[in-house]
Amino acid sequence: MKVFYRRPVSPQFSNLPSRPDPASRYPKWVFAIVFLGVAAWAVYHHYEYAPAPPLPPGVMVNEEPTQTALEDGASFEINGYQIKPVAAFSLRARVLGIHFYDSDREAELSPADLALGWGLMSDSSILDHIKITQHDRWYFWKYEEKLPVNDAYIIEHSGNMHLLPASKQVQEVLQAVRENNIISLEGYLVNVADGKGYQWNTSLSRKDTGNHSCEVIWVENLVIEK
Repeated sequence: MKVFYRRPVSPQFSNLPSRPDPASRYPKWVFAIVFLGVAAWAVYHHYEYAPAPPLPPGVMVNEEPTQTALEDGASFEINGYQIKPVAAFSLRARVLGIHFYDSDREAELSPADLALGWGLMSDSSILDHIKITQHDRWYFWKYEEKLPVNDAYIIEHSGNMHLLPASKQVQEVLQAVRENNIISLEGYLVNVADGKGYQWNTSLSRKDTGNHSCEVIWVENLVIEK
């Protein structure tokens, strides 16, 4: 908590007129409009990004992601970036979280990250005891009680994935994705470079963690199954 102290007025200045309250310069209706605008924005975003209805207990997705290395994937250019496919990639997963970005450099290609889970990491009876958050292109999880899964299992059966929509249609579907959805996607794991030193490389493993452990996916097909 911050505490602000008002300095006492020196005697030689005690007779000077006080400075007018800045708020008195504006009619009260101005503040009412500002308040209502902020409230409307908060309500809009609450419902726009509200999770989908909770899923019942039980594993929702049994399949593991599939990945096939490309011997020589042809690069292509988007918005001044070279996109190099390195593996064909597909998966079904439960959405554990979604975070939209619009101010970092990566947002020029990737408007959102999905935290995704499969196997026991798609089971509500497990997920109800794990706190999941996302920010700064990272995915975080935390639990405080003994669970049927350990850290290694969580790392291998969930991930924060950077999605690069390949079309306007994919981007529209991505905007509609919500936590608790079951989704399927197909595309390519890619490395991104601008030819001037900037690189954004994909992970090729589900077992890594920390820096450079997220998948960078050029998404050609995205479906919300439920």
